[in-house]
Amino acid sequence: MNLLESLSTHIANRFIQACLFLDAHSGYQGAKSQARDMLDNPRSQRKRYFDLLMILLVLGSVILLVYGVKNPLSPWMRWFELFAVSVFILEYLGWVWVYSDIHRVVIDHVTQAKFLCPPFRLGPALSDALRKKWEYVSTPLAIIDLLAILPSYRPIRLLRIFLLFRLFKLFRYSRSVQGMSGILAEKRFEFYTLALFITFVVLAASSAVYVFEGGHPGGSIDTFFDAAYWAMVTLSTVGYGDITTVTTEGRVVAMALIVSGIGVLAFSTSIVVSAFQQRLGDLREHRVLGELERVHGYSLICGFGEVGQVVAERLDRTHNRFAVIDQDEEREQLATGLGYLAVCGDVTDNALLERIGVADRVHTLICITGDDVKNVFLTLRIDSGQASVSVACRRSRR
Repeated sequence: MNLLESLSTHIANRFIQACLFLDAHSGYQGAKSQARDMLDNPRSQRKRYFDLLMILLVLGSVILLVYGVKNPLSPWMRWFELFAVSVFILEYLGWVWVYSDIHRVVIDHVTQAKFLCPPFRLGPALSDALRKKWEYVSTPLAIIDLLAILPSYRPIRLLRIFLLFRLFKLFRYSRSVQGMSGILAEKRFEFYTLALFITFVVLAASSAVYVFEGGHPGGSIDTFFDAAYWAMVTLSTVGYGDITTVTTEGRVVAMALIVSGIGVLAFSTSIVVSAFQQRLGDLREHRVLGELERVHGYSLICGFGEVGQVVAERLDRTHNRFAVIDQDEEREQLATGLGYLAVCGDVTDNALLERIGVADRVHTLICITGDDVKNVFLTLRIDSGQASVSVACRRSRR
């Protein structure tokens, strides 16, 4: 027993030393920082190039999948497929690597053991570290990434459809798609309710039409799957006509299902429309911020009153790059209508200023908000070595 305890203590000490070495190793930390910057930093130029490469690989691999349905793949196509899968595997492993730091979790457990006096145990520390990794592995995007890289699907014709999961990888590389999926995710309760209602209606209609139509002479419904397929097509108001009801009872079920389908479409449409109406301003802001991330050395006009409009007109006339920020939504829409890059928000919001890139991408800050306090705040917010600040404390006319 003492020998086992001594061996366990020795292994734990060695593991702690390795964790401390990784935590202090500048090369390891630099490599992980660069990998995180390439994978998860929206402002990184490296990430933009990497996202473009991944989009091309995803589209290319899916095109080869479609082409290979009726045509043999040439050697270079197989090499391209192998290269794409290899990159997908490296990306997946990279996300797992940068999501959390195992060595940091172990060091935290060691620190707690020193100051809180519980005995350090390597097992719980590793379990906690692996649990944090599992948090990423179990996310929808990680599952999609995993399904996209499994090569064993291709030999089985039915399972080739899983290769189309690579298309869903585009959710990771397109900020607009991420924004739309995030908006719809906020309505998950409404969508869950709608899904339960659709499931109940389809199950009830399938059972009823199968009872009335199953095995009926001249009918086209022979199995319960045929009945479920007919119910889904009818509920969606598509009506292919390949499967139809022939009995009076079946047609009554079809009539009720058509009415239910109209209600389902109206409900689902209202959910999507309300979601986008609530977040339309955020979508516009994301688009503007995305464009500003690609611009360096532009002017930022804080306030779009009469003075701000004159300044913007002169900058536009001289082809100077600039953006507008104003708390008034009507003024922001006016600037957008004139073709300017405009964001609706409070100029004293530090998070918004950081997203705009005041510290590193703004060349000139023009403070004409009509509020002397805000103008002074913006002046003090910007270091004179990072931007040349032009301040106008005159109040703009409302």
